[in-house]
Amino acid sequence: MDSSPLNRLPQDTFHQIFAQLPLRDIFISRCVCKSFNASLSSPAFLHLITADQPPLSLLALRPSHRHSHCGAGAAGSSSPSLNVFDTSLNYWFRFPLSFLPFRSHYPITSSHGLLYLWAENPTPNSTLPPANANTKTLVVCNPLTRDFSVLPQLGSAWCRHGSVLVGSPSQVLVLTELAAIYYSPKSSPENWQIFSSNLPSKPRSPVLISDTILALCDVGSPWRAQWKLFKSTIKDLQVTQQWTRLEKQEWGDIFDILKRPRLLVGENNKLLMIGGLKISYSLHNSCSTILILRLDLESLEWEEAGRMPAEMFKHFPDSTKFKVFGGGSRACFSGKRVGRLALWEERENGDADWRVGENNKLLMIGGLKISYSLHNSCSTILILRLDLESLEWEEAGRMPAEMFKHFPDSTKFKVFGGGSRACFSGKRVGRLALWEERENGDADWRWVSGVPGNGDGLYRGFMFQARLTASP
Repeated sequence: MDSSPLNRLPQDTFHQIFAQLPLRDIFISRCVCKSFNASLSSPAFLHLITADQPPLSLLALRPSHRHSHCGAGAAGSSSPSLNVFDTSLNYWFRFPLSFLPFRSHYPITSSHGLLYLWAENPTPNSTLPPANANTKTLVVCNPLTRDFSVLPQLGSAWCRHGSVLVGSPSQVLVLTELAAIYYSPKSSPENWQIFSSNLPSKPRSPVLISDTILALCDVGSPWRAQWKLFKSTIKDLQVTQQWTRLEKQEWGDIFDILKRPRLLVGENNKLLMIGGLKISYSLHNSCSTILILRLDLESLEWEEAGRMPAEMFKHFPDSTKFKVFGGGSRACFSGKRVGRLALWEERENGDADWRVGENNKLLMIGGLKISYSLHNSCSTILILRLDLESLEWEEAGRMPAEMFKHFPDSTKFKVFGGGSRACFSGKRVGRLALWEERENGDADWRWVSGVPGNGDGLYRGFMFQARLTASP
């Protein structure tokens, strides 16, 4: 290929031709031969790439075991790289990271075309100061251009317990429950600013949208989680160190319908909240049937005695206003416009249609809310979207049943992505479930196979908007 007629073109002409290509095609062309790679990576060519050229949206994977990268004395891979997935081509490939002068590094997030990594143990030929030798530090780089810079040093505790959030270029926030540190080259190029975060509990999946920080915190009791959404800004943390609970009366039980919710940055100033949809909840506070519970007055233990069949329950349009009477082994139900009675009766052998208890037992009867069941499991994985201007929630998507059945423990999946994409992984699933929303508002669910090896199957990652023009 080095003898191709294209290589005999004047360099300026060659650059002008390839500068008109989409970013994806430029990447592919760099792999054609050494001369193409050299020419399409040169400063002269990169200067022609316009800053407003659309980035290449990729799903990036984190290494499988974080402790092997952030632990003391960890050794990095002999050929470190960033595994990414192109959703348009349905193809996995890697960006080499061997240009970084560290033996160990762990990619954590990205912003504006730049990749952020925890790093330690500089290589022998590194020009970094000796003080960096055994200290965790944040490194920002562009794996496309192989440029990088090292942020001021940080201790190991921030690596292990802090969530790294990146907003505008080079503005970095590391957040924990008790404290936060902030770096901006404009305000303090040599140091991190530290201040108290004053959160009620450890922040869950915090995100940074523009200047706004959003995080979920558990404000419930030791035996029952109760998630709430908290909001602050970088300026507020610096001045008042206060968080505001973000809520509206119209939201109702929005945080109770999801088990172990997570946050992702959406598009157009919107926030995504994702979690397992409890069988015990729906977005509408209606009833799924009429339930009869029985309480043993000696043991004070409840049991389910019966529930109205769906075929019968559909005749009770207002399930909160029915009437019930009877006792012993029988209960009768009436409702407006039903025109007949529904009878529950329990026989001596224990089989039953309906009943109110005998033998020192009490029956309690009522409409079974779609918002409650005796088993706290999940029926699917739900994606909710919050408009940060109107503060209104909407359903963005829910995982199809055929896909959800491959997630046996729906409370322990991992989700990553952002914008119009979300990736889900779970133990023993062996592949990723991808939700992707198109510009017209329609969305697709599909499987992503061929994921690079991972020990527990719980893949973690982030969105990487690759740009040739991003500079650390």
